[in-house]
Amino acid sequence: IRKLFVGGIDPNESKDLILEYFGTFGKISEFNWPKLTRDDGTEVNRRYLFVIFQDPEPLEEIAKSQYHIIGDSKVEVKIAEPREPSKFAQQPSHSGGYWPSPGGGPTWGQAPPPQWSGMGGPVPPQTQWADPNQQAWQQQQQQQWSNYWA
Repeated sequence: IRKLFVGGIDPNESKDLILEYFGTFGKISEFNWPKLTRDDGTEVNRRYLFVIFQDPEPLEEIAKSQYHIIGDSKVEVKIAEPREPSKFAQQPSHSGGYWPSPGGGPTWGQAPPPQWSGMGGPVPPQTQWADPNQQAWQQQQQQQWSNYWA
């Protein structure tokens, strides 16, 4: 791992100052400062960034101190860990051919029933997606929604 997380950075801080500071620890191969797009379309730097070094050795030295001062910002640094896959990414989606459905509903390519339109009645919760392996969940949802729609 050669990636360092830097949190709490002033979004207006100079990129050159940040690179100069971390460059004293070792050769930087990549710098990633994510942007935030505001409602008016303007982009601003987020309050965190990532610094990737060519070698992993500088990370140990930097991480000895949890906080560093860069310009006017007291920043927190951590060795970046790979993210675990999201639980939502592991769930089946309708792109696999199934609509979210309390009772089996239409399959991919068919129109959803009118009560799902948002204009013709309630929309079932979409916290889970119907899947042939989720029969118990389907039955529970069918019971719940059939009472509601009756």
